[in-house]
Amino acid sequence: MLAAMAAASCQKSVLDSENSGELVDVEFKIVTEDTMPTRAAGEATMHKELKLFVYKDGQYLDQLVTRINHFGNGYEATASAKLVKGQKYDFVFWAQATDSKYYTIDPATAVVTVDYSDLAANNDLRDAFYHYEPGVLVESGMAVKDVVLKRPFAQINVGTTQQDIDDAKIAGVNIDKTSVVMGKVADKLNLFTGIASGEVDVTFKPAAMPAEPLVVYKGTADETSYVYLSLNYILVGDGVTPGEKDVLENYDITFYQGDVVINTIDVPNVPARRNWRTNIIGENILTDYASFKIIIDPDFVGEYVHDYAGGTTEEIIY
Repeated sequence: MLAAMAAASCQKSVLDSENSGELVDVEFKIVTEDTMPTRAAGEATMHKELKLFVYKDGQYLDQLVTRINHFGNGYEATASAKLVKGQKYDFVFWAQATDSKYYTIDPATAVVTVDYSDLAANNDLRDAFYHYEPGVLVESGMAVKDVVLKRPFAQINVGTTQQDIDDAKIAGVNIDKTSVVMGKVADKLNLFTGIASGEVDVTFKPAAMPAEPLVVYKGTADETSYVYLSLNYILVGDGVTPGEKDVLENYDITFYQGDVVINTIDVPNVPARRNWRTNIIGENILTDYASFKIIIDPDFVGEYVHDYAGGTTEEIIY
């Protein structure tokens, strides 16, 4: 109780200082990276709900009135707040599907908790974006600040060739659903520090496969299309912060015809990184022994050459 009272007192003193100075409008123009051409699914065609959190001296200013115009066209939004001239503030932005229940944000700590319970596979509405803007000095006549939101997740895709699908149909198998099990996935993200934490086992329950093709790019123009088998978002490290995981120790994908399990395949040590796409491309994945190419796209554009098992290769073969 004493801690709560102290926090409330500190919050009140910060707000009192907000009410005693000259107020200035601070405006932001927010865009997601999807204003640039992105690849296959995850193009954020969903309507987004934007949240803005304002902090001063580490305290969340929950009584500040902010104006938010949500993503009317799916890509851009604006937000503004009246703040005291001459003071510095920190801002946290978060955008998600409207009325999404997948994430819980604690404004006081700026920690997002991912709800991995009761998951359905291949749900693009689990996509989200965020940005942390620290130390903004409020001045009169401030220009509108541009903010680019990035995905806090890795997108893990599985695809195969059309020939593989056709051969399976000839053999009497018509895959229409997939499910995925992954081990030791992070479930919390500190939006101040960008550090992901936690280790949970995740099961994405059977759901219909994505309808669009899985397009894999090499460079800006060279593209190859595959049949999309699976699409899922998970919280992982950024590939830079020590101690964060950027490899999935196990990744099991199960294929269904209706409610009948056709096969389950384990792909070990799948590299994954925040705001990147990991494309697991199967060759004869349905009709023969499984072999894979794994290609990682940084920032949803281009191709990343992954250092694996002591050697650098563009295609990692299992």
